[in-house]
Amino acid sequence: MIALFISIIAIVLTIVLYFKNPASTLLRILALVMLFLLITNFTLAIRSKVRHTPPIVLVDCSASMNRHLPTIMQYIDSITFQHTRLFFSESLSQAAVKNGRFTNITSAISGAQKLHPEAILLISDGNHNYGESPLSIIDEVDVPIHSFGVGGELQKDVAIIDISYPTYAFKDDSIKIEVVLQSKGFESGEGKIELTLPSRKTTLQRTFPLSDVVAKHTIDFTLWAVQPGQESIHIYCLPQSDEETYENNEFDVSLHILGEKIRVLYYSDHLSFNTKFVVRALHEDNLIELTPFTKIREGRFLDLIEQRAVQTLPNSSDFDVLLLDNVNLRQLPWRDIRTFLNQGKGILCVGRIDGLTTEWSDILPINITHHMIKGEHRITMVQPFSCLAVGEDYPPLVTINRVLGAKENAVVLAVTGRLPIIAYRNYENGILFQINGMDIGLWQFLQVGVRQKNVLTCLLGDIVRFLSPLGQKRRLVLTSLQTNYVPGEVVQVNLQSYDRNFKLKGGGDFYIEFDETRVPFFETKEGMYEATFIAEKGGVLELQATGRLDDEALTSDTYKLFVGSQTKETEQGFNAQLMKTIAEKTSGKSSMVEELTTFQLPESIESYMSWTIRLNSPITYFVIFVLLAIDWIVRRRRGII
Repeated sequence: MIALFISIIAIVLTIVLYFKNPASTLLRILALVMLFLLITNFTLAIRSKVRHTPPIVLVDCSASMNRHLPTIMQYIDSITFQHTRLFFSESLSQAAVKNGRFTNITSAISGAQKLHPEAILLISDGNHNYGESPLSIIDEVDVPIHSFGVGGELQKDVAIIDISYPTYAFKDDSIKIEVVLQSKGFESGEGKIELTLPSRKTTLQRTFPLSDVVAKHTIDFTLWAVQPGQESIHIYCLPQSDEETYENNEFDVSLHILGEKIRVLYYSDHLSFNTKFVVRALHEDNLIELTPFTKIREGRFLDLIEQRAVQTLPNSSDFDVLLLDNVNLRQLPWRDIRTFLNQGKGILCVGRIDGLTTEWSDILPINITHHMIKGEHRITMVQPFSCLAVGEDYPPLVTINRVLGAKENAVVLAVTGRLPIIAYRNYENGILFQINGMDIGLWQFLQVGVRQKNVLTCLLGDIVRFLSPLGQKRRLVLTSLQTNYVPGEVVQVNLQSYDRNFKLKGGGDFYIEFDETRVPFFETKEGMYEATFIAEKGGVLELQATGRLDDEALTSDTYKLFVGSQTKETEQGFNAQLMKTIAEKTSGKSSMVEELTTFQLPESIESYMSWTIRLNSPITYFVIFVLLAIDWIVRRRRGII
């Protein structure tokens, strides 16, 4: 009311002051009126009647409709009202595409709606199998869709559509395997599913109800991990009579039962304060099998477990991880270091390093010399690793090898000042991990004294698991129940993420990238994820999952899927539920295609399109400015101002 009162006074004053100049008065009044409308946030609603085009007849011409098309065209020819015919399979077209490979009902409805028809007559068997579901856009459809079904009821089929199980398990653990079944076309009865362990000659059996409509059933099996190694599992759904296919009734999966420990070979050229703490930390880890040796003199070594002298050392190829502590690299008993790394194994270097060779200079993540630097070298974490966190205080190292920098591809975890002190890098197929400190044992001793926390056991155990072949690119497991697809088919891939102890760990952020496409994973259970995308074209898809679990970057092995070029769609019967739902949600009618000959369009309801004009915009300010500017120019030319 205040804005209205002020505006009326302003208009009256304008008329009084400018009554001898009507043109100026009109400009000023128009500007004030627009200012008033702007202040009061005035909006103008405009409503107009929508002009509809004739009804569109949408004809499904995909492969599953091939034998029905001649009859369908006869029914369409009998339609008496004016209409437009469009055909679709993967996409919309004006002419029938012979043997269209897939059915994309969503795209067909979206394309037809853009032509603003009075109604849509959808003729299809309802077997949508390309792209997102029609029900995802049905609320946006503003014209009635009358559906006309083609074909008989759904054919009989029982299929295994998903299997959920942990890839890794430890000996004596219980393992839960979840099988998702889908049945359709059965009036009643029970189906049977069997899980067989060939190595144990054991078969478990469960039953599930058969369904006349598409229905899913979840069956759980519980197993015990008995023998370390690969455990093959055969899952078989007993076939029913008259099933449309038996190809989806059985699958084989494999479990990795962890029983054998990670084999670590510890070697030092001389006993030191480090040795006691490092050996104790590794020996206390239940997942590590430690074999420690130290050099006594040339050609003589001490087995630190058996406490006996030996003349020969084990072959390095018999171990997963090599731990070198205070060594002369030039005099190492093993010369096949590159071969060791090329086998996907890992090396951890701690303590003093002498005898640096050209080969080792090329391999180590931190560039060092044989000179020692003593002092108080405080540890600052740059990236978290294991129990070492960014921002926490740790006891300093007293002596380090002189540092010249780090390799370009090295991942620096900790620094002292600006010098890298803890780092790792990938080399060949393996990983080099380096802790550039002479006195890691003293560091551990001080840490326990200050915080009463045994950091070294946790840290070294995690480093070993990180370096071992099992830990490299195997803590992300990428799988797919199906490995062969065709263009247009929805691909589903599954992912599992594990912590360094190979226990399922959730909360990761993972994705797949291929062909300039990035597909995220969504967590379905603790440590289990799922991603879906459409196979656009034929060829081999090489997929690799990457991302982060907590603060650690993980990458899976490469997984190959094959996308063929042949058509996949076969006649599957009439999906009555989908066709009925589409019609009901758009206020249309649902019937069979035979009723098309007698079908009459219901009386159309007038529809309107409305839009709102708001004056609260920069354009209004500009118009007001222009009007006042013109008024000022006119008055100035007349000498009024």
